[in-house]
Amino acid sequence: MKPQPASRKPSPPLSDPFDRPPRVRWLLLLLCLPLLAGLLFVAWRQGPTANEEAYWRIRGAIPTFNASGQLTELRFSRDADPLLALVAASQQPYLRRIDLSHTAVRDEDLQTLTGVVALEALDLSFTTVTDAGLEELGSHPQLRSLKLKGAAITDAGLRALRTFHNLRELSLSETAIHGPGLADVLDLQLLEKLYLSQTEIGDESLSLVAAFPRLKWLGLRATRVTTAGLEELRTLQELELIHLGETQIDDGVAPILAGWEKLEGVSLEETALTPSALESLQKAAPQLIIFKP
Repeated sequence: MKPQPASRKPSPPLSDPFDRPPRVRWLLLLLCLPLLAGLLFVAWRQGPTANEEAYWRIRGAIPTFNASGQLTELRFSRDADPLLALVAASQQPYLRRIDLSHTAVRDEDLQTLTGVVALEALDLSFTTVTDAGLEELGSHPQLRSLKLKGAAITDAGLRALRTFHNLRELSLSETAIHGPGLADVLDLQLLEKLYLSQTEIGDESLSLVAAFPRLKWLGLRATRVTTAGLEELRTLQELELIHLGETQIDDGVAPILAGWEKLEGVSLEETALTPSALESLQKAAPQLIIFKP
């Protein structure tokens, strides 16, 4: 009879390293979470990559990013292709400031800005933007600053701005406005800075200017205003700075200026004020800085 081979116990199967009780798996996951959070934080703090900055510079724009790497500002160069860049900019949810001054931006290009929902400041100075372009802007409830200096804007175009209720700064200097269009933006009661220099604004429109009670800065240089017209502005008790150079004012403006208790600076170059009137004004308002020739 042949001897029977000794029986051997079967070897235990190799254990799967991922085959763990649920409690162990949860423990491993909890141990990994701090490491994962740390990696995400480092990536968040690193900000924009060189590729992101190059992307905008190729399109003729100088970008500004916040600490989280989110695009917040674009400043375009004169030779930029505004439409190409604005289409890309419309996809940026944190973009707050856009400077298109001195560029070839067209009225129809501004339609792309409707997608920039967080827009707070827009500079269109010295562009060919017209009243029709302002209509393309659509609604920007967060817009606080709009600069249109030197643009092809008339009184009729101001009606497109009537819904910008959070506007604090509006620059209309060197435009073709005469003043009546201000009646269309009287709802902009938060306005603090209004620039109307080198326009056809005259005394007949100053009652409309006086309807913005929060005004702190007012530019009226090289306009048709006179001392008599400035009487309309006595109620603007928040004024801190006013430009009156190259206007038809005379010594009679001194008591008006002295009556603005918060006024800190006034430009009076190339006006008819006499040295004695300026001296009296300085005594009445010693805190006032007078800019004169």
